Amino acid sequence: MAARAASLLSGRWQLAREQAELALAGWHARHGVRARWQEVLTLHVIGNTYMRGGSSRDALSWFERGSALAIASFGADSAARIKIDTDRASVLVDLGRNSEALDLRETLLTIARRRFGENSFEAARAEGLVGAGLQEIGDYAAARRRYAHVEAVLASLPDAPAYERGIIANNFGNLLQEMGEEEAALTRYRQALAAWGEDERTMRVRAVVTANLGNTEYRLGHYETAIADFQRALSLREKADGKDSPGLGYALEGLGSSALALKRYAEAEQDYRRALDVRGRSLSPNHPTLAPLNFGLALARWGQGDIGDAFRYATLTAEHQQTLLATFATEFSERQSVAYRELLVPATALAVTLAAKRGDADSIAVAWRLTMVERELVERAQAHRLAAARSAHDPALEQPWQAWRAANSALGDAWLSTHINAERMAQLRADAESAERALWNRMARGRATNVDGAASVGELAHALPADGLMIAFTEGVADNPARLLAAGGKQTPEDWYAFTLAHDGHVTLRLVGDSNALSAQARAWYLEIRDPATDATRMRRNGLALRQALLDPIVAGSSARHLFIVPEGELFRVSFAALPDRGSGYLIENGTRVHTLAHESDLSLPASATASTSMLLAGAPDFPATLPAPASSERQLCLRAAQGFAAIPNAARELDGLHTLLSTTAADSRVQLITGSSATKENVVAALPHASIVHLATHGFSLDESCTGDRGARGMTLEEPVAEKATGTSNAATLSGLAFSGARVTAGNRMIGVLGAGELATLDLSHVDWIALSACDSGLGPIGRNEGVFGMRRALRLAGARTVIMSLWEVDDAATSDLMQSLYHARFVEHADVPDAMAAAMRAVLTARRAAGQSDHPYYWAAFIGEGGWR
Repeated sequence: MAARAASLLSGRWQLAREQAELALAGWHARHGVRARWQEVLTLHVIGNTYMRGGSSRDALSWFERGSALAIASFGADSAARIKIDTDRASVLVDLGRNSEALDLRETLLTIARRRFGENSFEAARAEGLVGAGLQEIGDYAAARRRYAHVEAVLASLPDAPAYERGIIANNFGNLLQEMGEEEAALTRYRQALAAWGEDERTMRVRAVVTANLGNTEYRLGHYETAIADFQRALSLREKADGKDSPGLGYALEGLGSSALALKRYAEAEQDYRRALDVRGRSLSPNHPTLAPLNFGLALARWGQGDIGDAFRYATLTAEHQQTLLATFATEFSERQSVAYRELLVPATALAVTLAAKRGDADSIAVAWRLTMVERELVERAQAHRLAAARSAHDPALEQPWQAWRAANSALGDAWLSTHINAERMAQLRADAESAERALWNRMARGRATNVDGAASVGELAHALPADGLMIAFTEGVADNPARLLAAGGKQTPEDWYAFTLAHDGHVTLRLVGDSNALSAQARAWYLEIRDPATDATRMRRNGLALRQALLDPIVAGSSARHLFIVPEGELFRVSFAALPDRGSGYLIENGTRVHTLAHESDLSLPASATASTSMLLAGAPDFPATLPAPASSERQLCLRAAQGFAAIPNAARELDGLHTLLSTTAADSRVQLITGSSATKENVVAALPHASIVHLATHGFSLDESCTGDRGARGMTLEEPVAEKATGTSNAATLSGLAFSGARVTAGNRMIGVLGAGELATLDLSHVDWIALSACDSGLGPIGRNEGVFGMRRALRLAGARTVIMSLWEVDDAATSDLMQSLYHARFVEHADVPDAMAAAMRAVLTARRAAGQSDHPYYWAAFIGEGGWR
């Protein structure tokens, strides 16, 4: 055993393996506990020779064999099983099987706590590895909680082994580095090095930590210091493992990134190529650790003027990452999948920028296809899984399905409560995500659904009307190949581009501008048009500036009258119809029609069925009289948890008018009206599966916007709980929803009568051709990069609804009622397409207000947009 260990430490994998295999045969032939123990240890050694030599699949095979023997011989809680499965989890990560690795590490943590105690060193070590697993998938908040607890336990254990303390300190340092806390990371790395000293046996781990020091210095902009650290790390690793070890890749990647930042492009290329050579020998092409190397190589080739080669590497990286993300999204929760995609390099954005530079049709076509595949990729995976779960009719899925729905409901209730602390909130989130993963794992782990999402340009052009133009906004990188590439760091694209497609099939790609500047411009104008008190002159001036930045360069010289817009980022908030016309008035008044597409493929959705339909009109609920009647005509309500919901004065008039209109004009259709005390959540949910046309007029809520006052509204915007603020897309499905009759907050702060977006997404609305959410802010929610808008907007897409009508701000109650009458007349009496019906309704309200001498501010008529199917 000593000879095998010496060979292993010196990097002589083949010799160590040969010695171990000879020993294995001898131990296997013997009987007794000692023989089985030695057999397990020998299997572990053989697995390590393959793991350290870069042969992860072979290593996994030997570790699995050793784990099975350890469990059979010594039990599932045995030290032998813990030892070998710890390394097995690491190999699963190397193979990109993160979900299995995390499950295995959580199992080992449970065993360690059961066998050694909650606050034992063994439990702390196992919990640290769970933290590392969460960090690897981008779940930083959960990882930090794990590491913080580990540090607290270790502080009470002064005799914990120094080597293991160093490992935990290094891993926590990596997390802090990736979270942008560089100084705290440097402290942890120095603690690790101090714990290990200069012992030759720690040469490999010292090489790892020294490379991590280099990454941190790189993030701080100390490039020459970083290069010195990376070179020391490379030397240590070569001495420990040899010049062909896959472990050299980390130091080489750092050297390449540092050279790139210093514009030493040829030097960067050399480092990246060597890193790809040593790291890529035993890994699949879409392994996550290869993407930064190929991306860096693309930047290095671009820096040297070879845009064609750079485009090839960018495309290759994008395709591999998309395959990886599609698989990942079938195994993890939606939130974790979205967090993980933030860790990926922006290869598609680079391909877009380089395609625009090349300018040829083939490059533009490739870049657009990559964009379409990447856009809403996690959402498509989620939609496929939900559709499969709903249609499976498998009794084995019923329990995990209901468990997941219950966990989501509990999490949603907690967000609407004021008596939930951060610790409890974190536990509820973990429960919901654990239930979600259990459901997907039961359905078939690792089987990636085809979520390509790309439509052919010919198919899209054929779907456009003769006067139509598609404008698909997307991300690109800045015109600078020396961009920073920190290992594990988020890489954010800097520019927006736009693909355009005309009915004749002509495609263009152009730079729109800096995404941060345009986002700020769009956000500022959005805040103006959602406030009726905004100065009209300033609003018009800013609207013209936004139009000139976004649309005018694209539509100049075009005769297009139907604009189909795929937004990006803050553009999801823009009501394009309300942009000022060049002379006077608004864009909607010059014959332009605008329709929003969440994805390019929405353009090709077939026309609504013309056969007999079932229509559901629901809302105008009865609410407990806990709030005074609204003092104004706005449909806005701020809910402070102990309060209830105000009545909506014009909702009943709206629904009665629509009922009369549809009952008299749609003779072959059945119209169901549910209002007042009958408009309960239960009744509405029960009626939804039988309707193809749905109209809901009630309170909506979202945590996306802050309350603007105590004005009565057809909506409520909730204050976030003090215990934990919503960040990004975290728990977005639980932060929005609709309130129905009897909705209230109970004494225990549990919501009654509320249909949250999370529950809405689990419903089967694949038969719904049209659903209108006649409520405030129903189209709002956190906006995710390449994932669109979360909240009710996303929930309805996940549920399968075809066309969604929703609002972008706090709508005026009376104006909304009038707009809906005009909209339904145009759509269901005159049978206009969705963009034409929306334009007719907007113009009708606009004309009526002007005739009555009332304000024509967009607040009153431009809040609603249509998204999805348009025909």
